[in-house]
Amino acid sequence: MSVLKIKRPKRDLFLLAGILWSIGGFMVLKLGLTSWKQYNNVLINSSIVIIFIFFYQFIFSRLVKKHEKRILNHPQETMYWYQFFDAKSYIIMFTMMSLGIVLRHFQLMKISFYSYFYTGLGFALFLCGLKFLWLSIKHKGVN
Repeated sequence: MSVLKIKRPKRDLFLLAGILWSIGGFMVLKLGLTSWKQYNNVLINSSIVIIFIFFYQFIFSRLVKKHEKRILNHPQETMYWYQFFDAKSYIIMFTMMSLGIVLRHFQLMKISFYSYFYTGLGFALFLCGLKFLWLSIKHKGVN
C-alpha cells in the first residue's frame, strides 16, 4: 500500500497538524531567539509583539479555524493523512519556508531582522500548533 493512500480519522489530522506546526514553530522561534540575545532592546521587543499579534491573530489562527471547519465538514469519516492542509496552504507553507531559506542562505537581511521577525513568527506558529493539538483532544470522538 502506498503511503499516500493511508487514511486516518479526522482527529488524527488535527494531531498531525499540531505536531508539524509546533515543531516548525519551535524551530523558527529557536532561530529568532538565538539572534534576539544579541539585539534585545525595547524596539526589537516591541517589534516581536507586533509580528506575533499580526501572524497569530490575522493569519495562523484563521488558518487553524479554516482547517478545523474543512476537516470536520468533510463527508467521509476518514481522510488521507496529508489532508490536514489544502493545496493553497501547502503552497503558502512551501513559499514561506523557501523564502526563509533564501533570506538566510544569501544573507539578504541583517541578523537583527531575524531576532524580531522569527521570534514573533515562530511563537505565533508554535501556539497555533498547540491549538491544533487541542483540537485533536476536543474532537476525540470524531472519526
